[in-house]
Amino acid sequence: MGRNWSRLRGPIARMTAGIFALGLSVGVAPGAQASAAATPDFTVSMNYESPSFTGELIRGGLAGCSDCTTTVEPRYLVPDPLGCFHGSNTLTVVSLNGFGGTVNIRVLGLPAGVTSLTAASLTLPQGGGAASTPLSLRAASATALGSTTITIEATSGVLSHTDSHTVLVEDQLSQCPPTMFFFPNPVTGGGASQGTVTLSGTAAAATTVTLSSSNPAVASVPASVTVAAGASSAVFPISTAAVSATTRVFITATVNGAGDTEFLDVTPPPSADTSS
Repeated sequence: MGRNWSRLRGPIARMTAGIFALGLSVGVAPGAQASAAATPDFTVSMNYESPSFTGELIRGGLAGCSDCTTTVEPRYLVPDPLGCFHGSNTLTVVSLNGFGGTVNIRVLGLPAGVTSLTAASLTLPQGGGAASTPLSLRAASATALGSTTITIEATSGVLSHTDSHTVLVEDQLSQCPPTMFFFPNPVTGGGASQGTVTLSGTAAAATTVTLSSSNPAVASVPASVTVAAGASSAVFPISTAAVSATTRVFITATVNGAGDTEFLDVTPPPSADTSS
């Protein structure tokens, strides 16, 4: 979480009391200087901007989430080739020319069933400064599925600025491919290794990861492993057979159609290795 990417897809998904949380921050732009001749003002923007990025919200809530009674991070999916992650967004109001005072915040364009838990205002000290608040949305279980554009409106007196963002209400978070590693790797044939598979985020519910081996006669894995609700990873055993030469076996972990393949090298005892 917290990695920045240049493109993203993803949905506002349904959760069992779902909440969509984005960090809202107010700050002074680097290099911006207050000027008596310039009118104090501010700008508003998000670090993950539409249309490249779409926020996910699960209607009804996210099972297995420890803090979902108030807010949770929005889920952002970054597709390959850049990688994949779920993380949070930040809405930023930047002080210009020494702006200070109260900035009123409204979230407009919410679909029926989605409510905002966002603070109504932020206060910046005179001369510029920073303030922040989470931008939180909650989707009721009956909220219609689909995407919509919401608008963040920031106003102070006659000053008014907006920024729009796409959100997608779904029943579950879109799935990033899992990641996987083995230890030890390489492993001497006849010995045991252990695999660890890690999801892109915390599992909302018990999640089955399907496993397969390209050469089960040399390195075998169970048919699947389960990541418990509230966890992000699980371990599984790998059994190997004795070999006369180093043999590379490819093991694949798949979740909801998204997969990761890594290799395990199975070696003979050092004196018997004829692979090189």
